[in-house]
Amino acid sequence: MYRFGKKIGLYLILIFTFITANTWAEQGLEVETLIVTAEKKEADVQKVPVSMNAFDSIDLENAGIDNTPDMARFIPNVYFKEATMENIIVVRGVSSVDGSTIGPVGVYIDDINYPLHFMHNMELLNVERIEMLRGPQGTLYGRNTESGVLNIVTRQPGNEFKGTIKGSLGYYDTSHGNVPEYKASASFDIPVLKEKLFLGLNTNFSISDGFMKNRRSGKEDSASLNRKNFRGSAKWIANDRLEFSLIADSSDYDDKQGLYRVFVSKDGLKNDKNTENRGFYNTELDQESSGQVLKGKFKGENFDLLSITGKRNYKQFSVLGSGVGVENYGKNIWDFNDDFYSQEFRFSSKKDSGPFEWLLGFYGFMENTDIDFSKFNDLQIRKTEVDKKGGAVFLNATYTFFNRLHLTGGLRYDHMNLDGSQDLKGCNWSGKDISADYQKDLDFNEWLPKAVISFDLEDNIMIYTSAAKGYLEGGYNYAQATDKNNFVFDPEYTWNYEVGIKTSWFDKRLLANASLYYIKMDDKQVSEYTAGGAVAKISNAAKAYSKGIELELKAKPSRGIDLFATFGYVEAEIDEWKAGTSDNKGNKMPNTPEYSYNIGAQYRHQSGLFTRLDYLGTGEMYGNVQNNSHVKLGDYNLVNFRIGYEQENFDIVLWCKNAFDKTYYTSAFDFGDPGEAIGIAQNGEPRSYGMSFSLRF
Repeated sequence: MYRFGKKIGLYLILIFTFITANTWAEQGLEVETLIVTAEKKEADVQKVPVSMNAFDSIDLENAGIDNTPDMARFIPNVYFKEATMENIIVVRGVSSVDGSTIGPVGVYIDDINYPLHFMHNMELLNVERIEMLRGPQGTLYGRNTESGVLNIVTRQPGNEFKGTIKGSLGYYDTSHGNVPEYKASASFDIPVLKEKLFLGLNTNFSISDGFMKNRRSGKEDSASLNRKNFRGSAKWIANDRLEFSLIADSSDYDDKQGLYRVFVSKDGLKNDKNTENRGFYNTELDQESSGQVLKGKFKGENFDLLSITGKRNYKQFSVLGSGVGVENYGKNIWDFNDDFYSQEFRFSSKKDSGPFEWLLGFYGFMENTDIDFSKFNDLQIRKTEVDKKGGAVFLNATYTFFNRLHLTGGLRYDHMNLDGSQDLKGCNWSGKDISADYQKDLDFNEWLPKAVISFDLEDNIMIYTSAAKGYLEGGYNYAQATDKNNFVFDPEYTWNYEVGIKTSWFDKRLLANASLYYIKMDDKQVSEYTAGGAVAKISNAAKAYSKGIELELKAKPSRGIDLFATFGYVEAEIDEWKAGTSDNKGNKMPNTPEYSYNIGAQYRHQSGLFTRLDYLGTGEMYGNVQNNSHVKLGDYNLVNFRIGYEQENFDIVLWCKNAFDKTYYTSAFDFGDPGEAIGIAQNGEPRSYGMSFSLRF
């Protein structure tokens, strides 16, 4: 850690030295800040008293960010755990257990919740802005936001006809040759009635055989991608006070997820090569998703009203060979179907109406999830049905004293009822019949408070401190239960304490932000494994903590030059958890890199030439809470660069990701009987390179 800190410190010093050595003589230059809405009101990101990062569509395009895992690399103390169908966003060391369906980070697109973590690995389409808030956001969002919220806002159509067409041809550099990847997208704004009615149409797709080869079958499409997305939107401005918007989207992902390979093995079992594995079955991951959201905004004399009505359907069919090239245990098959409905009403004070600002909200939802799970070639077949319904009322208010001191208090009452049942048919490993039917209802009632004090030392310097409670809902162990008692588990809770500072210098040409935090986790959900990596049970057996620091720098030292850097360090450990004869106290929380950072520079010449370089780092971590050495993933650095030429109506870009072809992994699992020490891991992407173009009209 010392060597890493020394290296990062040197990089940051060099950046700052370059900035301050400049005469700052040029006028009219500043780092642009975004207006964000993740706290359910419009505010300058530098004035929001919470640790967060925000990207607009230009930021995403400049960095070549196409999906949510790419995005996570640019945010400190945020890690995207990719593990075939499971996609967990880990913030500040808070993760969910294997075998769950929900995660600790709330993901919202256009104010509608995407409740299952399976949904969170997605291609970005027509995005106006992405906002990542770190720390519990339970007061405004409720359950399953115990470590943060990812808020994605799509771009709405305007009063001018315009369109954009993009295409990309790239190649993965693999051990079995160069494998092409094709991407294309189109976006159109269509005004129907001037100043009244606008339509937007957006679509994209990506196709590739992927970068993994199955050495057992000889097939080179073990990680193939075939993804299509569509979004349509309409906006109607009825009058100066009333407007409506309707957004509908659909996606169809037909992927193969043969990404696991043996990377630590017992004697006599060779490790797999990078971008190659020996899985016994071709894996599948077919996902279909669709949704609609209707928003109505009313601007009253004394308050504003926003109504948000949403519906989402998600289907997933996946096949995973449970042997993963080690032992042929057969294959597991999942079939998910999830229907989600929600309604929210928000009443809020008028903007700039005085020192007292308030927001009152009412929220309700219904969700039905059906899971058919066939394990080890139908050794066990489980049919699980979960019905959820809930509601909440929340209030958030800020009072400003002396135009400098801002006191914010918030409180939410969150209620949820769950009705879960499972039909189990099958045998255990010894052949004993364990068929059973069981059902159990659960009720959760939570008070979720938040308190914030912020103070403007100067117009360009804000300090703040906050305390907030979050919780991750309890639920049902659909994969391994044997009776109604081990079928269920309870919620877990976090309290987050934070202090931070947000500053700008040299007429906003340098932004520098920092935060320190401490998180206390109680009733932590944990899973214990049997041989072969199957989840035995989920229980609330642990206490844990997380503490760390987050830094952000942005600078525009001269015309055409942009510099940026972030750094996050986290210490997340178990305080209390005994499993059998094993005491895990002091072990590090799984899937939590010790540090993460990015350092980048971008240059644009007035002729249209531009270039960008990003250096992205991820620290070491463990794949399980036992911290076994055979599931320890080392630290790694990735280098991305882009160079191109742009004009008003077109641009062309040459790009390269993971330029030095670094071997790395996104998740790891223990796979073997006690003492065998076999580790399997999901391979990260190798070097890729290509060319992209855009046409605008």
